[in-house]
Amino acid sequence: MNPRKILECTDSLEVLPVDQAWLTGYTEADLPVNHIVRHTDYDRYSIISDDAIVTPEALAAVLAAHDAHPDAVVTGYSRLAQDDERVNLTAEPMIGSEIRLMSRDQVRQQPPVFPTYFAGYAFTTATRQVWLNCPFPARGNANDAAQTQLFGRAGLEILAVRDGEVQHVKERWNQGDQDPKKALWVGLIPAEIRWRIHDS
Repeated sequence: MNPRKILECTDSLEVLPVDQAWLTGYTEADLPVNHIVRHTDYDRYSIISDDAIVTPEALAAVLAAHDAHPDAVVTGYSRLAQDDERVNLTAEPMIGSEIRLMSRDQVRQQPPVFPTYFAGYAFTTATRQVWLNCPFPARGNANDAAQTQLFGRAGLEILAVRDGEVQHVKERWNQGDQDPKKALWVGLIPAEIRWRIHDS
């Protein structure tokens, strides 16, 4: 999901050793995630936004956990913002719209792979069939919450990976970023799908 160009984030994503579809310049409601899944034939797909600094090690940890639990949804995580120690994972089910998030310290005390009831699109990974059965909700916001509910209704186990942390560069939770380099491209450039194919 690529609505802007934050170089320290995009540079870290581009070097990951996997094929990548960059959904550039789309609104959340228009993201063609389902189109990508329907018209390609990869065994599994991971989703992440472009405002995270990532490492190959974090992705490798998530993919290894998915190898061990191929029928589950497996996810990494990030802090909500630089000023917030909460992360996009929960230790208990969501009740309606109420989400009680874990702290980063709580996550660091967990085993390498542990259950969560929220998958916050930080390398959230599932098989092609799971994404077909639980398609990207394409709402205007809170797609991750709606997606998690779809996974839950399908009876899928969601597992978090302790070593799958990515660094979310958002400055303040629930506020727009002030740094001009984080300005959105949406509406300023044509929306397009850009492929980066890993040369293995």
